[in-house]
Amino acid sequence: MLHQEPARRARQRLRTWTLAGGLLAAAACQAAPYTFTDLGTLGGTSSSATSINAAGQVVGWSQMPDGSQRGFLWQAGTMTNLGTLGGSSSGAQSINDAGQIAGYSLLAGDRDLHVVRWDGLTPTDLGTLGGTAGYGNGINAKGDVVGESTRTGDQQSVAGRWSQGQATDLGTIGGQTSAAYAVNTRGVVVGYSSTAGDSGTRGVVWDQGTATALPTLGGNLGFALGINRSGTVVGYASVPGDTALRAVSWTLGVATDLGTLGGDNSQAQGINRRGHIVGASQATGGFFYRATLWKGKRVIDLNDLLDAPTRAAGWVLTSATAINNLGWIVGQAQNTLSGQSRAYLLTP
Repeated sequence: MLHQEPARRARQRLRTWTLAGGLLAAAACQAAPYTFTDLGTLGGTSSSATSINAAGQVVGWSQMPDGSQRGFLWQAGTMTNLGTLGGSSSGAQSINDAGQIAGYSLLAGDRDLHVVRWDGLTPTDLGTLGGTAGYGNGINAKGDVVGESTRTGDQQSVAGRWSQGQATDLGTIGGQTSAAYAVNTRGVVVGYSSTAGDSGTRGVVWDQGTATALPTLGGNLGFALGINRSGTVVGYASVPGDTALRAVSWTLGVATDLGTLGGDNSQAQGINRRGHIVGASQATGGFFYRATLWKGKRVIDLNDLLDAPTRAAGWVLTSATAINNLGWIVGQAQNTLSGQSRAYLLTP
């Protein structure tokens, strides 16, 4: 892993120093508790990580040398191309602890886009809800896939679930569009739906056939992106006047504003069993987003937890998309020296 050996040598030197040196060592450990790993690409100039499981397997997408996109599986230092269903591009969105992956792929001819589940490296075409386009966004321990798809003769996408060979249209809460982004071990699905008249959106929980709209923070927009085993939901919602979008957690249907790094906007994307939440936030006076960890009542810029060599190499963590139960975090980083973006892994 990147910079692990220099950090180890530095710690050995610090241990030989006096009490003052020992205090410096403690401060250094507190300032940089994570090891940063650039996961690389499949030959192109950019990549992004979308999910991580308990074994540390990471999935996401990467550019190819020709500029097309492929889903990848990264494990033990190796990034593997997941291929396609015959078309020019694919993407991997979520992985469960059994190594099953949910995503999407173009078919031969690039006219249709289908939901895919990879069992290991073997793809299964799960199809759509009858239309020509479908995305797999989440997968649970049972291998149930959730996402979004067009219906027959319709250009609007709605939330769907693919389980045991059956595709289920989850519908909306009155509007024309919806999407599902995550499903937990109990089969509870979260996502969003437009409201009647398509005048706004709400985060939605689909549970045993019932769709429940989640409250916003006073505005007219809400999106649910993640859910953990205990049923805590995370995402983002707008404030009164829709002037800003804030990261939110919903517990028993009650919305909590998670705050920002000082800027106006933030969003939460993933949550683990311990209730640790990751996402992105704007800092004070900043337009660009920075990868963020919400831990209890603390809002932490993950860039502040990188070691000095990683920061000197030009890496800025712009998003955090998922966190496993060990606290390992994945997302996308930008390199300010090369201008390229990369999937990354942070390990405590």
